[in-house]
Amino acid sequence: MLVLLVGEIFIIPLAEFATWGRFAARAIFSLIIISGVIATVRNRRIVVLAILLALGSLFVGWEGLEL
Repeated sequence: MLVLLVGEIFIIPLAEFATWGRFAARAIFSLIIISGVIATVRNRRIVVLAILLALGSLFVGWEGLEL
């Protein structure tokens, strides 16, 4: 998780000008949210809801990508 956070802060902003960089930034941010929720929440329904919301935001973000 620390590696993803460092990559999100220092590496991904440099690559966000490319299409793959914007997708990578969204994917890494979703992974950070999912891993944080899994590490802190004990209720399984909330974990599933957070994962669905993170994946939903990732898939909605694909609409703005120009391939």
